[in-house]
Amino acid sequence: MERQRQWSSPAISRTTPPILALYSVVTLLAKPLFEQGLVAIRTAAWYEKQVATFSDTIALVRRYFGLSYNNLVICSD
Repeated sequence: MERQRQWSSPAISRTTPPILALYSVVTLLAKPLFEQGLVAIRTAAWYEKQVATFSDTIALVRRYFGLSYNNLVICSD
């Protein structure tokens, strides 16, 4: 997720609520998936995680709904 690049107060006021909403929706969608044991904690050779991070949560939700950048269709008028 990109951070805010325009640091004016109105820009931050516009973007903060949708970002918080997105985090909340991802969390609410992931909770039942975690309870079903569908989570896969991604690790690297140099770093073993004991619990899932938000990055793992986003990946879980995207995988569950079959979302990937390859499947996106951009509609133009």
